Amino acid sequence: AERGAIISSTALGFITAAAVALLCDYAGVTGITGGLTVAALAAAAGPLVITLTNGMWVKIDPAVTFAHTLGYIVRFLIAGIAAGIALS
Repeated sequence: AERGAIISSTALGFITAAAVALLCDYAGVTGITGGLTVAALAAAAGPLVITLTNGMWVKIDPAVTFAHTLGYIVRFLIAGIAAGIALS
């Protein structure tokens, strides 16, 4: 049962990174700065809000909420950097 969850969550990570890269392409990003901007905006519009809201309402430990939030932001920023390099 856990194997399926691990595979699914890993696949979703790749899909998320691809979505950020496609969003950068759609936005006309031509460098790392633009990629970082698009990635930060995408992170702020999606996982940042959801993770912080869950942290408040589901009573998740603040350290776990912080770790998850930081992890999402870093994942999006790495995807933005990669897209910025690829699209430059």
